[in-house]
Amino acid sequence: MPFRVGPIREAWVWGPAGVLIGLAYGVIMRHGEWFWPGMALLMAVLGAWSWVAGRGHHHPGLRVTGRDSLLGALLGVALYGGAWLANATVGSFFPALTSGLAVVLQWAGAYPVWLQVGAIALIAPGEELFWRRLLLDRLYHWGLRSWWKALAASTLLYGAVHLLTGSPWLALAALGFGFIWGAIALWTRNSWTAIVCHLVYDLLMFVWLKLPGY
Repeated sequence: MPFRVGPIREAWVWGPAGVLIGLAYGVIMRHGEWFWPGMALLMAVLGAWSWVAGRGHHHPGLRVTGRDSLLGALLGVALYGGAWLANATVGSFFPALTSGLAVVLQWAGAYPVWLQVGAIALIAPGEELFWRRLLLDRLYHWGLRSWWKALAASTLLYGAVHLLTGSPWLALAALGFGFIWGAIALWTRNSWTAIVCHLVYDLLMFVWLKLPGY
């Protein structure tokens, strides 16, 4: 059955979430020197808040399984490979299209590896629990009644908040990656798969392999 809450309860859910999102994407991501510690703290709180606020929601599920962990890891590697290929081909002719990733890569390099890894371990689950689980489920039950319509709406919102960073190209990248991670969660019916994919992709992209030139 759909999880129903009253308007007062909804205000308590989305009010704090809106503050956290505004601080994360509108303040922290505009100041590279605060990026990893600031985003890690705010996304950890957002993820925990989403977990508490989402009690009673059942789709996508959240089950830690070996099969979905392996699938998520393989998809994360494939996603990194796709980003590397796009940067090496399209990015070489139209560098503006990949400049959003370049901005984050420049921020990433300013911190020690242990801090980057720890931050990613908090950021990826936090984003997935909010954008591709709590919000996705709410949009479906608010009236869209189609998981793919709900994914489209949540992806547009995910891209839109990245405009707060001041980089339209970063917002464009967020649209693409947000849709992919949401599609993985819906396809496997398990947010854990998307979390692992997000984790592996971020670790490869921002810590271990990066892109040529970074």
